[in-house]
Amino acid sequence: MRIGIYNRYWSTRGGGERYAATLAATLAKNQEVELIGVESIDPEELGEHLGIDLSRTTFRRWPGIDEARLAPRSADYDLFVNSTFSSTLASQARRSAYVVFFPQKVAGGGLLDPWLRTLRRLEPSLRSPIVPQGGFHSEEGGRAWTRERAEMLVFPRAFQGRTARILFANPPSHPAGEMLEDVECEGLTWAIEDDTLVLTAPRKPRSPVPVTLSSRTFVPRQSGLTNDPRQLGLCIQFTTSRARRAAGSFLTRMVRASARWDSAFLETYDLALSISEFTSRWVRRRWGLRDEVLAPPVDIEAFRCEDPREKRPVILAVGRFFHGSHNKKHVEMARVFRRMCDRGEVPRGWELRLAGTVHRNRLEDLEHYADVERLARGYPIRLLPDLPFDSLRDEYRKASIFWHAAGWGESERRHPEKLEHFGLTTCEAMSAGAVPVVIAKAGQLEIVRDGESGFLFRNGRELAAITTSLMSELGTGRLAERSRLAMNEVRRFSQSTFETQLEEILDRHGLLES
Repeated sequence: MRIGIYNRYWSTRGGGERYAATLAATLAKNQEVELIGVESIDPEELGEHLGIDLSRTTFRRWPGIDEARLAPRSADYDLFVNSTFSSTLASQARRSAYVVFFPQKVAGGGLLDPWLRTLRRLEPSLRSPIVPQGGFHSEEGGRAWTRERAEMLVFPRAFQGRTARILFANPPSHPAGEMLEDVECEGLTWAIEDDTLVLTAPRKPRSPVPVTLSSRTFVPRQSGLTNDPRQLGLCIQFTTSRARRAAGSFLTRMVRASARWDSAFLETYDLALSISEFTSRWVRRRWGLRDEVLAPPVDIEAFRCEDPREKRPVILAVGRFFHGSHNKKHVEMARVFRRMCDRGEVPRGWELRLAGTVHRNRLEDLEHYADVERLARGYPIRLLPDLPFDSLRDEYRKASIFWHAAGWGESERRHPEKLEHFGLTTCEAMSAGAVPVVIAKAGQLEIVRDGESGFLFRNGRELAAITTSLMSELGTGRLAERSRLAMNEVRRFSQSTFETQLEEILDRHGLLES
C-alpha cells in the first residue's frame, strides 16, 4: 500500500511537522510511505533533528504552486494524508485523511461560487510565469532572493517565441552578472544581458521548464548594506509591470482567501483527524464534521530524566521564534522574567532559557527575534536558537521549570486559532521532569492538572508568583516530587498509545485496506 504524507512546511520542523513525521514513521513500519513537500528535504536529516526514525520513508517534492493545481498528484496514492496547517487541497486518492491542527473558517458554495469561479479564471493570467520552488527568501513587491542554490519553474507563458527573460534586482555592490555562477536548464541555453538572464529554447516549450541557479552569496549586514543577517545570492523580479504585479498580487490574495472559505475540499476526505479535544470542538463548530481525536505522541524514554534531584536552576520555554499568528509569546515571557529580576524575586543562579527554531523567511520574523534578543540583554535570559534534537533534549533534562504562554492575551471566542492547539513541548518537558507552568487555555488544559502535575496561570502576576514559589523549592525534595508527578502524568501520551490508537482509527474507517 502506497501512502503519501503531505506537508508544505517540513523545513520549519515545528510541532505540526513532528506530528506528521510520527504518523509517517508509524505507518512506514508496514507500508510504503512518502513524505511530500514543496521544498527539498532529506528525510533522515529531518528525522535526526526531530528525534524520529524516518529511515523507512522516501521524499517526493511537488512544485510550490497553488494547491488547486496540486490535487491531481494525490491520485498516485492508496492513502493520502494531508498534514498541512490550513490546507484546502482536495484529495483525489482512493482513501484520504486530513490532519486538523486547527480548522480554518469555511463556508459552503451558494453565493460564493460565481465569485470563486471569476477569481480563479482571472488570476492565472496575471500570475507570474516564473514560480520559485526551493532555495528562496521571499520579499515584498514580487521579488525573492536566492540562496546558494535555488530552483524554479519557468512556464511556457514566459517565452516570447523561443526566448524568456528573467530580471535581476541585485544592488550595484553585488551585480547579478558577478554573483551568478551556473544555470542548469536542460534543453535551453542561457546568457546574462544587462542584469537579465536570457533563456533560449529550440522551440517554445509546451510544459514548465525546471531551472536551477547557482550563485555566490553575501551577507548584507557584513557588507554594511542593511541589518539583514541572511546569506543572499541573486534578487529575482518575478513580475515586471508594477500595475500587473499589484493586480496579480491582489487577485492571488483574494483567490487564496476565498479558497479558505470554500468547504468543497472537505468532502474529498474520508477522515478528519484532530490533534486535541480543543481542536475537535472547533471542527464540530466550524465544519460540522464528526472527527476522531488522536493526540500527538511523546517519546517518553527519549526525554526521561533519570534523577529529578539533579535538576538545575533553569526555567525553559520551547517554541519557534516567529511573529504573528499563534506565536509563542517569547516577548511577554521575557518581560515577566525581567520584572521578577528587578523586584529581586529570582534567586542567584537562576536562568530563563528560550529555545526554538528561528523563522528567517520574513523580515517581521527576524525583527521579532531581534526584539527578544534586546529584552535578554543584561538579564539572565539565554536564547538557544535552532538546537539539534540531542541538545534540546539535554535542555529539557536540565530544566526544573517549564513555561508555555502561547495564547496569552488572545480571545478564544474571536481568535481561537491563536491559542495552543495542543502543547507537545509541554509534554516533552514533563517527560523530562520539568514542572510545567502553562497558560490556562486551550490544549494545555488537556495536559496539566493544576496543582498536581503542574500549574496553570492566567496572567503575569500568577506566572511570577507560581514560579517564585517553585524556585524556592529547588533542593528541598518537594520540587523533585512535583517532577515525578509530571513524568507519571504524561505517560498517557506515550508513543505506544499513539500507535495503538492510530491503527484502531484507521482500521475503523477502512483506510488501511489493500
